[in-house]
Amino acid sequence: MEEIIVGRPINGISLNGLEFLLDENGEIMKFRTKAHAEKYLRAHGASDEDIYYMSFIYTNESRECKCHLCEKKGDCYIQDKFQRLPKEITNGLGLGLCPKLNEEKVII
Repeated sequence: MEEIIVGRPINGISLNGLEFLLDENGEIMKFRTKAHAEKYLRAHGASDEDIYYMSFIYTNESRECKCHLCEKKGDCYIQDKFQRLPKEITNGLGLGLCPKLNEEKVII
């Protein structure tokens, strides 16, 4: 499932929030991994410096809490622990502690 979206600060100013990479239909583009997104960006003219300032955000739409994709993995206290998983995909055994489960979806 494709769950990585790419954003950059509006007008290059981080206080302005993010604008997201869109497809030809005006929908937010999604990628399988950060590496896939970077490859696409380079193929479409983005420099390494441009890519450095972009945000790669794991949407967790599947609710599978894939820690290896998440931009919070360095700061997450529950990383790679079973308790992070939601109850609905673990027959009630998971505790749903993944911080990405409670985030609002990005709406543009």
